[in-house]
Amino acid sequence: MPPPPVAPSAAAAMPPVTSLERTVRTLDRQISQFVAMDRLIWADSADADAFLEAVDDLIGTVQELDAAGTNRGLLDRADELLSRCMARLEDEFRALIERPDDAAPQVTGGFGSDESEEDEYDADDGFGDEPIPIARPVSDFDIVIDALPPGSVSDVHQIARRMVDAGFGRECAEAYAAARRGFIDESVARLGIRSRTVDEVHSLPWEELEFDIARWIPAFKMVFRILIPSERRLCDRVFEGLAPYGDLAFVAAVRTQALQLISFGDAVAAASRAPERLFRVIDMYEAVRDLLSDLDPVFSDPYSAALRAEVSAVCNTLGSSIKGIFMELENLIRRDPARVAVPGGGIHPITRYVMNYLRAACGSRQTLEEVMEGDLGAVGTAAIAVDPDRPTSSLAVHIAWIMDVLHKNLETKSKIYRDPPLASIFLMNNGKYIIHKVNDSELGVLLGDEWMKQIMSRVRRWSVEYQRGAWAKVISVLQTGGPGVGSITAKSMLQKMQMFNSYLEEICAVQSDWVIADEQLRADVKSVCFVALVIGMDETLQALDDLISQFLSLDRSLWSSSDDAEAFLEAVDELTSTIHGLESTSADHALLESFDLLLERCSARLKDEFQRLVGTSGFSDDDHGDRSSKRSQNEDANDHTFVAQPVRNFDIIVDALPEGVVTEANRVARRMIAAGFGDTCAETYASARRSFIDESIARLGVDAHWEEEELCNKSTTAWEELETRIMRWIPATRVVFHILIPSERHLCDCIFEGFTSYADLAFATACRPFLQPLSFAEAIAAAAGHRPESLFRMVDMYDALTDILPVLDEALDHEVVAAPRERLGLSIKGIFVALEKLIRGDPCESSPPDGGLHPITRYVMNYLMAACVSRHTLEEVMLVEFGRADETCPVDPDRPTSSLAICFAWIVDVLIANLESKSRIYGHAPLGCVFLINNGIYIIKKVSGCELKILLGEDWTRVMSAKVHQWVLEYRRATWGRAVAILETDRRPGSSSSSVMLEKLNRFHTFLEAICQVQSRWVLVDKQQAVDLSVMVEELVAPVYRDTVEMLKATEDVGVSYVRPEDVKSRIQRLFKAMAKS
Repeated sequence: MPPPPVAPSAAAAMPPVTSLERTVRTLDRQISQFVAMDRLIWADSADADAFLEAVDDLIGTVQELDAAGTNRGLLDRADELLSRCMARLEDEFRALIERPDDAAPQVTGGFGSDESEEDEYDADDGFGDEPIPIARPVSDFDIVIDALPPGSVSDVHQIARRMVDAGFGRECAEAYAAARRGFIDESVARLGIRSRTVDEVHSLPWEELEFDIARWIPAFKMVFRILIPSERRLCDRVFEGLAPYGDLAFVAAVRTQALQLISFGDAVAAASRAPERLFRVIDMYEAVRDLLSDLDPVFSDPYSAALRAEVSAVCNTLGSSIKGIFMELENLIRRDPARVAVPGGGIHPITRYVMNYLRAACGSRQTLEEVMEGDLGAVGTAAIAVDPDRPTSSLAVHIAWIMDVLHKNLETKSKIYRDPPLASIFLMNNGKYIIHKVNDSELGVLLGDEWMKQIMSRVRRWSVEYQRGAWAKVISVLQTGGPGVGSITAKSMLQKMQMFNSYLEEICAVQSDWVIADEQLRADVKSVCFVALVIGMDETLQALDDLISQFLSLDRSLWSSSDDAEAFLEAVDELTSTIHGLESTSADHALLESFDLLLERCSARLKDEFQRLVGTSGFSDDDHGDRSSKRSQNEDANDHTFVAQPVRNFDIIVDALPEGVVTEANRVARRMIAAGFGDTCAETYASARRSFIDESIARLGVDAHWEEEELCNKSTTAWEELETRIMRWIPATRVVFHILIPSERHLCDCIFEGFTSYADLAFATACRPFLQPLSFAEAIAAAAGHRPESLFRMVDMYDALTDILPVLDEALDHEVVAAPRERLGLSIKGIFVALEKLIRGDPCESSPPDGGLHPITRYVMNYLMAACVSRHTLEEVMLVEFGRADETCPVDPDRPTSSLAICFAWIVDVLIANLESKSRIYGHAPLGCVFLINNGIYIIKKVSGCELKILLGEDWTRVMSAKVHQWVLEYRRATWGRAVAILETDRRPGSSSSSVMLEKLNRFHTFLEAICQVQSRWVLVDKQQAVDLSVMVEELVAPVYRDTVEMLKATEDVGVSYVRPEDVKSRIQRLFKAMAKS
């Protein structure tokens, strides 16, 4: 609240004062107090009302003084006061607009308070007190945003009315624009728009400019649909009834940002008109066009009409840019150089680019129609000629003209092909691609049916040109009067076929790299070529059938005469070549079927001849060999290496057929494969080789039909018998997989040279009998069970199969070796589990009576030593941590970590646990300790003397030695600790008398003799251990005994006799020597 008015002093005499002067003075005091405030007046509603009331009185007084015109000095004073008042109002005006929350009204005290007007205004407004942020993304552009609370709008309106009434309307409008401009700038900045000059826009790379356009389009819509209409509404409310100052304020507030957006559109329109920019320019055009009608009510006053004109102008400029881009596309097509031919006559990149471009452009067809309307003559430098068959819409005319330019460019490019048929292929491919793209989009609707008929007619014409240029020579061979026609001799027939096939192969070789991309076009061209070829083929087919029938009617082998064999193979070659050539051109299978039937007859005869050649046996015995092969064997005995002979070198290769036979078989195989009978040829090979392979296996002494069920059902089959079979099976398997199978592979590769897939098929089929003995491995794995004694033979079999895997041919299924090998590995693991169970199941009722070495200890340690010979194999098998099925080995940092070492350590642990159980049956602790010491020392020595030491490691040995040492200490405590206890000094009075000392010595000697009598029958298997025990006992007993003797001497009892300490020590030594000798 300002201080109350100070009453003027009445001390001095004053001239008479008029009522207006008193009013001005009173208002001066009141207004000066408000103007001097260091806070917003509108922070307190009562102050605001009082200030406005004073302003209204001042305005009225000024108007009254101005009207009277009698007191100029008072008027000047009132005007000066009014200017100060308007300056403060302008500050309050801007503060309410820029920081409405700082001026929230407080209904507390002041010069006066009259809330009725404010409350009435708020009630009529109907809006809340919070502003709506303009920068939020919205999808509905029909909304209007109030950026000020309704109460603030009412306040600024009251201020604006006073400023206009006081003649400061233009200043008020400028203050409003200055206050709102920051809000508008910030709102546009939040939309991601940055100011760029025209030069900057033109120099931007297209990727960056495209990104700016993508942000400009939604920003343009947001500004002109939401921000500017909202600003118009706010101006209308603030300056309600105060025209034209609201229009001035509105234009001044939004002009800068509106022109920034418009200038970007102008800059893009004036930039490069590269074709790739079309779609973004269309998006900009549509964004501007769609809001033009909505801008009329917003820019309806004379002051903002210029902005409306600017928006309309940028729309026209963008439309002109779109037209220019189409002209640039035409120029791009014209300038595309005809330097490098597309390989195979395929679709040219320019065709793909233009058609995909036009197809995508049709997605904005209505917009382009609107832009192109009335611009029929704007394509190129000359007007398009009027053609009644061409489309007439503006856009259609432009596109049809671009198609014509593309067609001329393609015809120019076709001339760089040296082969005219290939040029026709090139034009066909591109023409068909154009037709497909037109039919598959709105281009078809635009261009119309007549245009489509013209382009399809061109494609048909190019197809005829291709047929005439490419197939004339090969068709001439089949025409009457051509070479060989009318002759039915074999020689002339073959010459005719050779010429036909030569021309056909030449065409296929040349055109194999040519491309007809469209499937339907390819079928049409193929059909046309077939019709031209089939006319002369009937007579040719009949002549060829007569020639081949002469060979097929022979009842002897064609290979009995080299001339017949050569002529027959030549005829088959020509027949096959003819069929292959026709397959590349024919669309009708009737003619091909006739040739195929003739070829099947030839292939059946080739199969019989092939079986005769390959069926030659490689064995020279009369009982096993083929008598028909003896002659060829005698002619060239060096052509054979008989596989049944024992060999040491597995790197040899055996040929079971003479070299000449292999060559002829290869020739036959080539014809059968070329004729499409490769599978039949491979099966025939396998069938012909079956007897040789079966006999090879029989000579190795292996029964190929050993089965698991047979071995398992023979309950009487002793392990010795199974072991005998295994010992035969191992070398036989190595011979099969290291000699016989590689030899068969070599033979297949020779006969089927150049045809790897058929060589693999024939080889895999022929070698199946070789794989049958592998089932014996699985049968043995099941039949032998988990007998510990079978371990070493199982390992031998596992090693044999392991050696096979690296040399096994890729054509064979590796699983046939891997499966039995895996089963043998499981059986080996099972054997170690069975060994553990055997140890656990060893009965505890009996143990060596002298505490010596137990048989189970000898058996287990010797078994593990023998197993270490196959350490690497067992390591491979024991990949999984060893343990019983119902428990897991505990983790111990001092134990070995390899799979095999864990297995062996676990078995030794089970053995020690069993020995500890056996030690308890003695019923005498010292003897039980001796028993454990003997077996423990034996285990340590066995481990240290073989690879078990490396396998189990130093830590395991140290732990085991500590365990033996513990048993030694228990033995010492249980036996000799009692003897020492007898001699212990008694501290009671009278305990050191000679009688007491003699009694202790007598009891000690009695106990010592009892120990020696009993333990002399015990055994210490390790002599060094006996010596160590003797020394340890001496060191324990001798000092105590010597002290007792010294105490006896100290009694000074003359004539007392005792055993010397040296004799006691000697007695202990004799005891342990006796135990070691036992």
